[in-house]
Amino acid sequence: MFKTVISQCFHKKRLFKVTSLFNIISWCVLTTFLVMIGILFQLQTATFTKESSVENIYEGKQLYRIVDNYYDPDAFYEFRQHSDNINRLGEFYNALVTSTNMEFISIFNQPIYVEQFMGEEQFLYNSQEFRDAHDLDTTNANVKAIQLNQSAFELYGLKVSNGTIFDWDEVNYGGNKLPILIGSEYKGIYDIGDTFFVNYYNREITFEVVGILEPNTFVYYKGDPEFYLDQYLIVPYPELLESVNESDFKFEGILYFAMINGDIITTIDKNKLLKEIKYISDSTGFADFSVVGISDFTLKYDTMISVIKGNRNLIFIMMLLISILVTFIQYGMGNQILLRRLDVYRAFWLVGIDNYRQVFFKDISIPYILAFISTVIIIKICFQHISLLVILFILAVSLSILCLVYFICKHILKNYVMKHL
Repeated sequence: MFKTVISQCFHKKRLFKVTSLFNIISWCVLTTFLVMIGILFQLQTATFTKESSVENIYEGKQLYRIVDNYYDPDAFYEFRQHSDNINRLGEFYNALVTSTNMEFISIFNQPIYVEQFMGEEQFLYNSQEFRDAHDLDTTNANVKAIQLNQSAFELYGLKVSNGTIFDWDEVNYGGNKLPILIGSEYKGIYDIGDTFFVNYYNREITFEVVGILEPNTFVYYKGDPEFYLDQYLIVPYPELLESVNESDFKFEGILYFAMINGDIITTIDKNKLLKEIKYISDSTGFADFSVVGISDFTLKYDTMISVIKGNRNLIFIMMLLISILVTFIQYGMGNQILLRRLDVYRAFWLVGIDNYRQVFFKDISIPYILAFISTVIIIKICFQHISLLVILFILAVSLSILCLVYFICKHILKNYVMKHL
């Protein structure tokens, strides 16, 4: 008789038959719960990172914006016809970026025409309707690109997941090749070392990919506190601007204008800052610009962070209550498996094998393993990138519930085994 019962202990078909319903229910409940807390933890982690980053960058600092006054196209064109004017622009930028009383952050969202582009529609600047109207395709297209200077790059702490960051000393606009970074969604489309031809402000240049940004990289840009760069080409501005060639400066005429329109971050008060900027303007001879105060950044982030902090305790209480409910459900499922496999555990006891508790643990652990794998896959699909910390958190929650259910049930298991001898 014992031989027959022991053979049933390891009969997988019988195990599936008697416990399949409870394992499926347990798996569904666990997966739903783990996905909920996993997503919340992922969002909380990302929010905390953003909050810390913003506080480190902007705490105790004031933001202002430099905007040129050349709104009239004719005046803008006329200004760019004289090399002396362009050189004054360059000197003005150099003075701003080398000032010890401020950080000058130059970022510009300017699409770039790429020849033989290998990406898909999400990387294109123009909408489908615009491309259809102008008979354009994705082969040669205007691609999303953002240009920035070294101060902006370092301020936002941009990092790469593959390759290297810019060597700013080697960024040379005098040649025909520029290093670039690409957003994380370009992974698998372009790789480190790839080159392609572009039209950059009407100049033919070769771009070379030197690095791929980390996923979910963002900067503050023109009122948007979370301007994501995952689908962008990142083009470095030169560290300092040089005097232009008197016979050919069309490229510099557009580039230098783009670069002087930027943000100022400073710790000095407004009056001192305006005196500093006036001194730079007088010494370089460029005065056709305005200084605009920026209040929207602080307002938007303060609102977002206050909402998150206000809801954090509520979310914690809700998840705690749901965790208790899920634990009770899992206990019920474990208890049902125990009752339906009781003859197996009793058989182990009768033949003197004292590892029936281990067999029970294996029986109830199946839905936990499946739920953990399912949760990681689902969150990976939702976020494209899931941090190791989130995976470890989900694993810890799964193991905690499993161990809790096991330790509650194992005492009941021993009583059942002894009772039915």
